[in-house]
Amino acid sequence: MLPTLILDSHIHLWPSHAASPLPHPWMEPPSSDAKHILAFPATIAEYRSVSKAQSTSDSSYIVVGAIYIETDRTEGPRGLPDDNIDGWATEKLAEIADVRAMIELEEEEAGSGNGTVQGMVIWGPMDRGEEVMRDYLERAKLISGERLWGKVCGVRLLLQAATEPEALQRMQTDRGSFESSLLELGRQGLAFDIGVDSRSVGVWQMEMVVEMMRKVNAAAEKGGEKRVTFVLNHLCKADMENSAEEWDKEDQAFQKWSKFMRAFAAFLNTYLKLSGAFSDMRPQDAQNIQPAQIMSHMKPWLDVIFDSFRPRRIMFGSDWPVCTVRGPGLEQSWRHRRNVVELIVERYTASENEREKIWIGTATEAYRLKNDSWLEKTNP
Repeated sequence: MLPTLILDSHIHLWPSHAASPLPHPWMEPPSSDAKHILAFPATIAEYRSVSKAQSTSDSSYIVVGAIYIETDRTEGPRGLPDDNIDGWATEKLAEIADVRAMIELEEEEAGSGNGTVQGMVIWGPMDRGEEVMRDYLERAKLISGERLWGKVCGVRLLLQAATEPEALQRMQTDRGSFESSLLELGRQGLAFDIGVDSRSVGVWQMEMVVEMMRKVNAAAEKGGEKRVTFVLNHLCKADMENSAEEWDKEDQAFQKWSKFMRAFAAFLNTYLKLSGAFSDMRPQDAQNIQPAQIMSHMKPWLDVIFDSFRPRRIMFGSDWPVCTVRGPGLEQSWRHRRNVVELIVERYTASENEREKIWIGTATEAYRLKNDSWLEKTNP
């Protein structure tokens, strides 16, 4: 039996000098005498180590590549002029340079141009309008170089940072921002990754984004333009804290989450990542890892997404190394994540084609990747 080929649609990377709160404010430690759980170098070598099959029992899969997702580095002062890109996007551009260096190091050590990172979703100034977006992408292209730029397949700006409806509304409407920027991404063939937090911030974020997507799709159709592809991250961070015994199916937050998830699925240019979740549950015991128990815990949410999106628009994403947060530790979390998704795939798919879609096909389609070179990796 041939091994399952896996394209991991959601990983993060950062070198040692970026593993601190200066470029990543969210890495602020919980106390003065402690470090943030993710304040360590997240390198390609580390990712390859934790995602590699460790025994004959799990040698039925090969990770053929991964898609790098921007890491929410700090943005410069809002008061700087839009044309001062190097001023307000210093860390964003440094991130691209850092990823380029990591990719080039891997290729140099391997003596091959066929490395781990097959696609990149970079940060973009979506709230500054299409003209600034175009200028920023040109600046990012210069820093990445022509070959690395060929891997750029999408853009993300985390909407979950807008913790009040008014803030998200301003982000969408100031300077004709989001709508025009999204239309520009469609013109350039780039996807937009959507990161909202229905658990910690509120389900209202999903509702507002649904409306934004409706307007953008209508504007593209009216103007005869290509629709931008949307990719939902982490099941919109559903609230999965409670166990099956404690969970109330009449819970209003779940009912609203389900309603808006189905609304997202109604847009056929929208895909969903089977990613995240660990950080939205209670912490897991590294000494008692039970993939079947996790799948059972996720069942109410899984029922909704598979009923609405179907396997052909769902893709695997590990969210490494963030999957270690509340997961069973750095060494185990990636494989635990894969094992959970393997059970989910067995439960919710009916054919080999549907299984292939989740592991590799959907991400390839959504991000418009070229995958003909990946076959070289089927013989490790």
